[in-house]
Amino acid sequence: MDLEALTLRYFLKVFSLLVIFLFYIIYAVFYKEIEFKYDYIIIKKNENYINIVDNNIRDKKLNLLFYKLILRLMFMNNANIHYGKFALADKNLINLFYLITKPSKYFEKITIVEGTTKKQIDNLLSGYFESYQEINYTDLLADTYFIDY
Repeated sequence: MDLEALTLRYFLKVFSLLVIFLFYIIYAVFYKEIEFKYDYIIIKKNENYINIVDNNIRDKKLNLLFYKLILRLMFMNNANIHYGKFALADKNLINLFYLITKPSKYFEKITIVEGTTKKQIDNLLSGYFESYQEINYTDLLADTYFIDY
């Protein structure tokens, strides 16, 4: 009988620590504002999750470790993290992850290979943009390809 009270007290302590940790995770992911180094995020091509956090986020070491852990879990779930420059609207963790799983709105260049059809160009642009104005095929061709006889 006496041991039941001791084990109950022990499990209540452990359970309360787990509940506090769970509340902290919910707070950190959904509500906590992250301090970024810049007003935008830059992710280079083939950059690992450690460098993504170290190059873009300025915070305490414990929080940086937490962000790296969450980002690693995203990679394990086969989330596509795109590279490029991303503008920040809301500065919490869930919006950051939503932002970097979508293609960047800032493009340095889009390469269109010679011989690409209009339908292939439309498919390429629809992969990057939700809405865009169709480009005439003759506007894409360089003047050097026209031969005058």
